[in-house]
Amino acid sequence: IFVEKIRRLVTMSSEAGGPKPWMPFLVMTSPMTHKQTVDFFEQHSYFGMTKEDVWFFEQGTMPCLTPEGKIILESPGSIACNPDGNGGGYPALKKS
Repeated sequence: IFVEKIRRLVTMSSEAGGPKPWMPFLVMTSPMTHKQTVDFFEQHSYFGMTKEDVWFFEQGTMPCLTPEGKIILESPGSIACNPDGNGGGYPALKKS
């Protein structure tokens, strides 16, 4: 749906007679889903956008905590982590 909106905005802008617009599509992924997401877009030819106009970047992670604030282990000696959410979007974009 987002790609369709971007493509329509670019078309409308071109039809209005201005310079050719450029609007990249930024896709934030998690470290756990990054490769699968990129592969999905590649398999579907970027849904009609060019590869250069679709930017993938990974959000950061943070340790998982119990409601009491204790760190959750994924396995002995390994801290469980989850994506840091929308608040991590700007730092992740800057880092990429």
